[in-house]
Amino acid sequence: MPSKICVDGRIWGQNNKALKFHTLDLVAYETKEERKARYNELALMRYRSNPEPQRTKQRAQRKRRKIEVLTHYSTADYPVCARCGITDIDILCLDHINGDGAERRRETKEPLGKALYYYLKKAGFPDGLQVLCFNCNMKKRISEGK
Repeated sequence: MPSKICVDGRIWGQNNKALKFHTLDLVAYETKEERKARYNELALMRYRSNPEPQRTKQRAQRKRRKIEVLTHYSTADYPVCARCGITDIDILCLDHINGDGAERRRETKEPLGKALYYYLKKAGFPDGLQVLCFNCNMKKRISEGK
């Protein structure tokens, strides 16, 4: 039987009850890219074998990131609508203050949806955004005639 090593570096043996998809053949990989590709392949196999824990972790991470971004753009120390004061995180969203969201997305390739929060954090929280609840956001859009 060829020697095997676990993803976390432990040697496969009698005392080690690691699962089959947690192992790597003990091969001297030539490049960092090859090691990374093999590790990613194993991570995908682990995810496919039991996806629910990873999904739960990703949901929690996305919610934390949303709260962090909304807190940064809020007028208080917690996420709150700038017009009506609602604090329900599920209905709060970001609004371009000058109504230039489409132009800004064309210029900066700013993403939409969940990826927007990651982008804003990575970009250092650029100016021009505010937090509004969905109702206030739609009311603003209607009153501006768009």
